[in-house]
Amino acid sequence: MMNDDYEKTYRSLTDDLAKFFNSSKTDISENDLRYAYPIQYDLSEKSDRYTENEKISEGGVKKIIRVIDHKADRPVAKAVLLKESGKEGIEEFLREARLTSSLQHPNIIPIYDMGLEEDGSPYFTMEHLTGDTLGYIIKKLATGDEGYKRQYSRSALLDIFSRICDAVAYAHSRNIIHLDLKPENIHINSFGQVHVCDWGLGKILKSDEEPERGMDEDLSQLDPNIINTMTLNGEIKGTPGFMAPEQTVSGQVKDQRTDVYSLGALLYSMLSYKVPIQGKSVEEIIKKTTAGDILPLNIDSESLKAITLKALQKDLENRYTSVEEFTADLDKYRHGFATSAENAGFFTQLRLLIKRNKATSLVIAAFMIILTVSGIIAFKEIDDERKVALSAQNKAEQSLKLYLDERKLTEAQGENIDRLVVEIAESDGLTNPGQQIKILEQGLQRELSDENKKKIHEKLGILHFVLQNFNQAKPYLYNDKVGKRQTKIYTVCKEYGVLKDDEQLLGDEKLAELIHYLSHTQRYIIPTMYAHHMKASKKSKRKPLEYWPLAKAMLMMVNNYWNTDPLDRELVPFEDGYALDLSNTRYRYYRCHSESFSVSILGPLKLRKLDLSNTPFFEFWQLAGVDLSEINLTGCWVREIHLGNLQGIEKMAPEKITIDGELYPIESMKNLKREFNVVDVSGNK
Repeated sequence: MMNDDYEKTYRSLTDDLAKFFNSSKTDISENDLRYAYPIQYDLSEKSDRYTENEKISEGGVKKIIRVIDHKADRPVAKAVLLKESGKEGIEEFLREARLTSSLQHPNIIPIYDMGLEEDGSPYFTMEHLTGDTLGYIIKKLATGDEGYKRQYSRSALLDIFSRICDAVAYAHSRNIIHLDLKPENIHINSFGQVHVCDWGLGKILKSDEEPERGMDEDLSQLDPNIINTMTLNGEIKGTPGFMAPEQTVSGQVKDQRTDVYSLGALLYSMLSYKVPIQGKSVEEIIKKTTAGDILPLNIDSESLKAITLKALQKDLENRYTSVEEFTADLDKYRHGFATSAENAGFFTQLRLLIKRNKATSLVIAAFMIILTVSGIIAFKEIDDERKVALSAQNKAEQSLKLYLDERKLTEAQGENIDRLVVEIAESDGLTNPGQQIKILEQGLQRELSDENKKKIHEKLGILHFVLQNFNQAKPYLYNDKVGKRQTKIYTVCKEYGVLKDDEQLLGDEKLAELIHYLSHTQRYIIPTMYAHHMKASKKSKRKPLEYWPLAKAMLMMVNNYWNTDPLDRELVPFEDGYALDLSNTRYRYYRCHSESFSVSILGPLKLRKLDLSNTPFFEFWQLAGVDLSEINLTGCWVREIHLGNLQGIEKMAPEKITIDGELYPIESMKNLKREFNVVDVSGNK
């Protein structure tokens, strides 16, 4: 029974009891009241808030136990000190809880409660996390576990890393650095949610340095098998193999770039399943860390290698200056552009351009081949005719040679066309689907192998599906040449093909329903399908309230949050349009973007007021085409404002901006307030 059903039952019971006792509830027995108001009685009778259940983990300073919180009636994780400590040790323990609780971010573990037991021992409680640590996932991938390899592809791992970076960047915006980022401190649950944990070594920048103590252990005697998961908390603070060089020497400057190094070490491990710096003892690893002696990174992407190694530079000045700069390079790599870490030359840029526009490049290459072959044939004919005219006696011999050469050229031309058709069929590119359909349909008339014709059939089905030609797609997706690989798409074609002719488009709400059904299993198809739908449908007839379900579906898709609860926000009339509250969501992207199109998801909603407070939003170009009069950016770290470049917001020209001025340089805020009506929630003038 759901909570709403319980509430209705209790209300009905109360009303019935009141009527039975002539509306005098004082006559109701204690047992009846206990049954009518179980939560109140439960809270009043339980004196102990927490009941210990089982130990979750144990470290050098504290252990984590699973307990039941009787007030909230839920399991939580409770951290307690392992042994008696003086006031200094207790203060340091509670400092971790206070610092973590100040960080309100969906990818940072939330703190629920903290306090002192009756005997004076400290504790704090936090969310009870289920799932695996990143360290465990990497170990399973290193052993070749097929289930983990399917679930955690390189693309999925980069998505996880992006969320880790979001959390660290948010902490940096609050002038807090972690100083102990490692796979064991990253938690991923079965729904893909990521949490950065254990902020015990965290430091507030510009605050007084913490006193550092001598080491309690002989580093040379530690087990090499646990070196790279052990946090050192003494004269040297950090985890060997993941700590930055400046952490190996007490008194060295430690800032945001120190966490950038640890993020680089995390990315190295996620790509190679190894720790970047290894040794037989802690002393050896620390010595290699100080010298910048990193194991070669053997992966198949030079771009990712360059990005990772730039973050792992020994000198602070040579690393990325911020987490945002780090993730910006990763975004360039994932969208097929050259990164700043590569220093890419002309041929690298050309290669990436061709890769981003693969289908178009193939078509151009085919026409160039045909043009070249035609030119060779023409030149050969002229040359042979000249030879025939000059040497009549060799006419028969030359004619035979001409015939043989032309036949070879014709065969070569046919082979190139066949190769083009097969490459288009094998590619994932969906650019210019109409043009690709024409080429592939002609390819079916050529003498190709059954395997290649199977690929052509499958690609034709997908291209027709993207164009919402469901009836034309069906015979390609389900016949003896394709089999059942695309069963889910075929099922959609059968269901939606009866709703419309192929010349028509689905309504916005129906397309949203279709996208939710396909979910993340067809993520490479949905963007092109949506872009075609928006381009082909009439803007003048689109109604914001009818389009809103489609916008919600696309926001989930571009932000890769399929496994989360559906967005429960709604459009509210405001001025001559609508207001939308997206505060405290994890949405960072608001455009459907690829190398061949960029479509504003929020544009058709006629938004005049938008609340993005406490979200990872950081780039104004994501809102291009949205005509706002008010925008709330409280708790957001917007890159353009931080750099003093206000061009993005000037194009939007909002009448009112609500913002947290403490996140940005004073000069940037002065420029912003000079141009716009700014409400600074930090109270700065």
